Amino acid sequence: PLLSTKAAQGDRVGMGEVVQRGIRMSLFIALPSSIGLIFVAHPLVATLYQRGEFDAADTQRVAATLVYYSLGIAAYFTQHIVVRTFYALQDSRTPARVSLYMVALNLLMNLSLVFVMEERGLALSTSISATVQIIWLLARLRRVLPEVGWSRLVLNLSRTVLATAAMAVALWVLTSSGLSVDRLVGQSGIQLLILVVTGVAVYLLAARALR
Repeated sequence: PLLSTKAAQGDRVGMGEVVQRGIRMSLFIALPSSIGLIFVAHPLVATLYQRGEFDAADTQRVAATLVYYSLGIAAYFTQHIVVRTFYALQDSRTPARVSLYMVALNLLMNLSLVFVMEERGLALSTSISATVQIIWLLARLRRVLPEVGWSRLVLNLSRTVLATAAMAVALWVLTSSGLSVDRLVGQSGIQLLILVVTGVAVYLLAARALR
């Protein structure tokens, strides 16, 4: 609604500020969520599903699929903002046309990757298609709405990337080194709790340090 209001008022500068803030806030959540899910995929799936007929092998398969889906989280988040920006600009054709191409790309990759990677290929295909779609839409939006202030957006996002990297290092230490939580803690639920609390704490501390 705010985007539509700014567009109706002809306030393109205000519209650009709304878009920039929306993308920045979305990626502030999406980037650490994406990386975090990669690190917690196994204990998360084990905690939720591993019981009865759902064994360790099933956990491994589902966790691997979750990892590939999580690669597209940033694209899924940003897509909603960018598409609505085009709608506010009275341009529904561009996102519809790009979406149509992505359906074709997704289908092609599904048919190609499913034989090589099984269900993981379907997840990877979805993430790749979403990422290509958002890059394409952002490139078009940059031309029609330069008021977004793209250089400032990139600078702000670089700090989010650095905070996410700090979180990733902390989670890597807890999952891939001698301090690995799966060696120290047997229960997947406790592993999940340790990883989530550590990841959130490190990310917020790094974000605060980077302002």
